[in-house]
Amino acid sequence: MLIYIRVDVIGSGTQDLRPYFPFIPRENKTDPIKKSPTQTKAILITDELIRAFPSGKEIFCMFLDVAILTGELNAQLSTRSKKVYEDGAWGWGHLYPLMHKLYSYREDLDINIVESVLKECCRLALCIFLTHIRAKFGSSPYAIEVYVEQLLPLVQNVGFMTDYGKEQSSFRLWVLVMGTMESRGEMRAAFVTLLKRELRVLDIATHVDLEEALMDIMWIGEIEGERFWKLYGEVWIVEGAPTSISSPEGA
Repeated sequence: MLIYIRVDVIGSGTQDLRPYFPFIPRENKTDPIKKSPTQTKAILITDELIRAFPSGKEIFCMFLDVAILTGELNAQLSTRSKKVYEDGAWGWGHLYPLMHKLYSYREDLDINIVESVLKECCRLALCIFLTHIRAKFGSSPYAIEVYVEQLLPLVQNVGFMTDYGKEQSSFRLWVLVMGTMESRGEMRAAFVTLLKRELRVLDIATHVDLEEALMDIMWIGEIEGERFWKLYGEVWIVEGAPTSISSPEGA
């Protein structure tokens, strides 16, 4: 039965559909992750979204859940290095439940309702992020463009720019970075334009400052480094500056 559930989750991610089977945890569970994320900004973002849009609590709590996973994976990388990616039990035990939830939360979208727009932006950006992580555990980063194509019109929607609290720009920043890193062509140009606007709002002036801001929210430099540094020449182009930069050694 477990193999069917795993195939179901993978198939759901390919087309962004609700899983057919309910998720059943393995009997030999991995050690539970302690509920103490190091990314305090993620806590603030989640709390603020829930206060502003309480009926979206279920999906907004997923933002914090993935941040907790991120903190644990960063800790695993610091102690076990890349050997953690060879631990299939860890990947199944922690990644697949979150992915199953995200695919299950897919609902009818109403672009005229701010909460509906923000919930789907949150879900799609988390799907992109978890797909990046999952790929490091040996699975193909399947059909990630499915999420990006759905995300672009939502971040262009007036609902995404709604004022609801102090942490709104940090949330928008993280969502836009996820979309920008995976977009191509005209879609990438559109994402970059929106990302630049948010960087000005947050007064983020350099690529290093941007990565530090992302680390405060939810970030794994070992996984996102290469695709992140490819943004440099597109986001920061000033007179006399290079149009591209090589990622720092080890990024």
